[in-house]
Amino acid sequence: DWDPSGLHMSAVDLPHRPAIPATPCHAIDSGVGMRRTTLTKDGVEVHTVEHLMASLWSLGVENAYVEISGPEVPGLDGSAAPFLRSLKAAGTVEQAAPKKVFAVREPVAVYATPSCGGMYNLRLSLRQRYPGEVRNAIAAVMGSNADVKHVFVVDDDIDVYSDAQMDWAFATRFQADRDLVVASGFRCIPLDPSLGGSRTGAKAGFDLTLPFGWNRQTDFRVPEAPKVAAQPKMSVHQSLESGPKTFRDLMEAAGSRDGRDVLIELDAVRNAVGLDRTPDGRYRLASPK
Repeated sequence: DWDPSGLHMSAVDLPHRPAIPATPCHAIDSGVGMRRTTLTKDGVEVHTVEHLMASLWSLGVENAYVEISGPEVPGLDGSAAPFLRSLKAAGTVEQAAPKKVFAVREPVAVYATPSCGGMYNLRLSLRQRYPGEVRNAIAAVMGSNADVKHVFVVDDDIDVYSDAQMDWAFATRFQADRDLVVASGFRCIPLDPSLGGSRTGAKAGFDLTLPFGWNRQTDFRVPEAPKVAAQPKMSVHQSLESGPKTFRDLMEAAGSRDGRDVLIELDAVRNAVGLDRTPDGRYRLASPK
């Protein structure tokens, strides 16, 4: 029942030859800090796999079934060089089956602020090509060895170097119950004071992008105050005698700068003769009773 994709460490000296996938979720603290990498599954552990895995990665080997007799991969001379020489001598085989990868297409910019240590808070802008690509990007960054703690993903119209634009995207494109990705048990830097002595930590991803397929022609911006055109000055009552008017029409007719004087005149007209509104919201004089 071995899955022939990815790297697996098989303990051939144990009954049923259990295989452990070489994935982050199977890596644990070995009890001696970060001096070696340990994989575990169902109570079976294999230690010191880092040099062998580094050799496989450097040769582009993505599928391998490694048989191990004993609790750890041999240390040899303490480097990856002996493994690399043996793997080169043995050669590799190209497989016909397509591989499964986390793909982040067309990333536009990546930035980690100096104030966060240059790694803890990472900003990534990308052009979305298909639904779910933002989650793929968050997962790829979380699973990397860059020790990123928080990932903020934005669309390519947001400048990741601008605190103001990032804050705007956070405020207008993020919903916590929909766009927040939180996971725990990750390898982390022990210097992080928020760990409280734990050897693993949590990571969070923030999707600050527009929904996939959103009409990018729709423009969202802070409205500007209307520019009132100069006209011969009329009172609100005189203006309404010629027909229904919007508040802006009344401002233009009165030559008002900010509309406060129009409000005062509207209140006076309401008390004197009465005011009414049309179905589309324009002001008009009340009909005589």
